[in-house]
Amino acid sequence: MSSKPFDFTRLVNLASRRLGASVMSASDEFYTSKDVVLDPAEPIRDDTRFTDRGPWIDGWLTRRRREPGIEWLTLTLAQAGLIEGCEIDFRHFEGNHPELISIDACLLPLLTPVNRFTVDRFLWTQIVPPTRVEPGTINRFDILSSYRYTHLRFNLHPDGGFARLRVWGVIVRERLEGEIDLAALENGAYCDGVSDETFGSVHNMMMPGRGENAADGWKTRRLRGEPGYEWADIQLPAEGLIRRIDVDTSFYRGDFPPFCSLEDGMTGAPLLKPTELRGDFPHRLQPTVLNVPTRRVRLRIYPDGGVGRFRLLGQLTNRGREAHRLLLRNTLPPPDAVAWFEQSIRNEEWARQMTSSRPFASMDQMREMGERIAGSLGLDFDAEALRAKLQL
Repeated sequence: MSSKPFDFTRLVNLASRRLGASVMSASDEFYTSKDVVLDPAEPIRDDTRFTDRGPWIDGWLTRRRREPGIEWLTLTLAQAGLIEGCEIDFRHFEGNHPELISIDACLLPLLTPVNRFTVDRFLWTQIVPPTRVEPGTINRFDILSSYRYTHLRFNLHPDGGFARLRVWGVIVRERLEGEIDLAALENGAYCDGVSDETFGSVHNMMMPGRGENAADGWKTRRLRGEPGYEWADIQLPAEGLIRRIDVDTSFYRGDFPPFCSLEDGMTGAPLLKPTELRGDFPHRLQPTVLNVPTRRVRLRIYPDGGVGRFRLLGQLTNRGREAHRLLLRNTLPPPDAVAWFEQSIRNEEWARQMTSSRPFASMDQMREMGERIAGSLGLDFDAEALRAKLQL
């Protein structure tokens, strides 16, 4: 169970349907459908409802297992991501909850078909060992892993069910090329600090697509007194250059912020001076200062109100692209990392030593380590060719 002071629920829900997550398969769906576990609504209990198979359950529930073994459910995450923690909601599951639960993970191409007949063929890594659960409440699990994954398998020992799943972390996309939205959750951005979220999560305004209504955005309380503004700190996926700032106040007519501004989150340098906003309008704004590399920004709204969508159109800097490539190498699970390094030098021992030498602080350090290990193994290699391959 969670014991860290860091609240991982401040991160992105990688099990969000709106970001592309889905339940791929389950060992049993006798009582209820597996898909309900991703429902964003809170689970409810209604003892007056029945189906032709028994009581109605707002969650996923298996039959009673009468032979040795376990039941399981397989989840495809929205994108490959670094997982910090997981929430499994057992509210209204008391007496039909599993005794223990464990979680496995693997990294697969997102279009790989996953079903009950193929899950055992994948190279699963256990990220949560069999752990006793507390019925009737939300159970939190820290995921102490430095690697990115695309699929999770939740194992019930021996059977039972749960109401909801949430998987908290940060998306790590394989490609971030050309002009992209540097503030999009789906591209790896996230908000790690916000002044207020009374009427709407700050991550709503970073979701894909247009807002659906006034509840589908970031909306604050009515601010009274100092400091005179509300704010949100947004971590970009890597260092980038902002070319355009979109602030969409659609559906916010009597509660839009009259002004907004943007600043570099590290230096405080202004990127957009205080700019007047209109209600129920998709603003397309130009930065006050162009060509300022930034890794983190602070959006201020004066004094309060709602923003439906927030976009930062731009591209990664050379330093940002290199940092992103390094992140991809450092977060490959070990078996995948060995396979990737072997593409540079066809020597398994060299690839294993490179894998165990991670994380690398820079691409230069990775290249230097590659040459050093190859030399210690007496391998014949072309230094320039090796550097080029590791750069890919």
